[in-house]
Amino acid sequence: MKDFVEKLVEANSWATSYAMEPYDSYKRRKGYMDKLLRALAEAMGKAPDGRFVPLLQYMANVVANQMGLGKTEPEREAAFSTMSRLLNSLIDLITRMEEGKDLPGHSDLSERVMDILEMMEYRPSVRTLGKVQRLVEEMYRLIDRVLGEGRVSERVLSALDEVVFVLSRGEEEALDEARSLLRGVRP
Repeated sequence: MKDFVEKLVEANSWATSYAMEPYDSYKRRKGYMDKLLRALAEAMGKAPDGRFVPLLQYMANVVANQMGLGKTEPEREAAFSTMSRLLNSLIDLITRMEEGKDLPGHSDLSERVMDILEMMEYRPSVRTLGKVQRLVEEMYRLIDRVLGEGRVSERVLSALDEVVFVLSRGEEEALDEARSLLRGVRP
């Protein structure tokens, strides 16, 4: 897991570098895109048991889409800023799950969250990427609350099962519905 997280951190650094680069530095920005794609590909190769690969593939698709013609620099900057926040949330989530793996019932919660992340294969757009990032943040907050309680309630597990079911429909609107479900969960 350590090698995997290190690659996520590297990918995040390239996404952040792109977002901070001036618009007129096209060659440098293109270089950051290439390095981000390479870091995401290497992260997929190090993903434990193939976990998180669909989410990373989704992000790689976003990068490839942003490299195409017809994209404005503000659109690209928004996509890479959001991707950086998503990677930060994902790194925090994995770290917190690793730290709390000895808590009673926590492995069940981890499995539900992994399932949710596996479901996130949507068309690459800035709008959808932002929704995915917000959903990951909601999951992170839920993990935070659960770890504070030191246990996982059946209510939390059943709610996450419902989120997995909603996302399995594969519709973009399911992201909003999933976030509403998560916000209503109390450990």
